[in-house]
Amino acid sequence: PVLNIISSHKLSAKTTRCLAILYPSEPSGSPAVGIRAKGPAAAKAITLVELVKQRIEEKGDQWWQYNVLEPQHPTQATKAAQALAPRRDLDESGDEGTFTSYLENPKNLPLVPLMIIYLSLSPIPDLASKWGEQT
Repeated sequence: PVLNIISSHKLSAKTTRCLAILYPSEPSGSPAVGIRAKGPAAAKAITLVELVKQRIEEKGDQWWQYNVLEPQHPTQATKAAQALAPRRDLDESGDEGTFTSYLENPKNLPLVPLMIIYLSLSPIPDLASKWGEQT
């Protein structure tokens, strides 16, 4: 599972949720959790990851971390941005009017950094080969 982090989230609740995913009541396979944040919320996600790693070490377990940082493509805008964007209107002739959607012109949209940090209690070779590994 991947948890989305926004600036208004409480760290204690997200820490508890991450630990519940990593230490399920009924173990099955090797648990891993992804922590995803955009732009300014990345600092909060990093703090969350450090708290979870600290709790894992307190239990005497080892963790593996995989970091992904990539720009979010403008066409992957949030629903809120889509709701705020002007709609395409048709005039009486059926042609497009002067209003065109801001989302249809991605060159005007800034790329937003998207960070995903995966934490696991065991190595994940596929992620390690693609993004490197920390332990």
